Amino acid sequence: MSISLACVVQLGPFDVGLALTAQLVDATGAASGAAVPITVEVGNGYYLTVTTVPDAKFIGALTVLDSRGRTVAAQRICARELVAVGGGAVPMIYRAARRRSRTLIPGMVVLP
Repeated sequence: MSISLACVVQLGPFDVGLALTAQLVDATGAASGAAVPITVEVGNGYYLTVTTVPDAKFIGALTVLDSRGRTVAAQRICARELVAVGGGAVPMIYRAARRRSRTLIPGMVVLP
């Protein structure tokens, strides 16, 4: 049973008009399925993507890649947790501002 996920990615007000893709990776880091272009820019550095998790046993992450293929944001995904709450949503994916001190949000992965 596949699960549809709607995800909001917050990159910041200076990261607008970017060509981004979303890629699921499994727990080993291998790509799971094809990368999906993120076509909806909500505005002010917020982007919306909808992707499909292959099954209820999937454990891995949703990574957001820029046009150069660099990971700019990521969010862990455990499909069992999604199914337990009805599926269909993932918390916002944040990227911390580029500064010396970073604050990690529980469950989030912050990348440079």
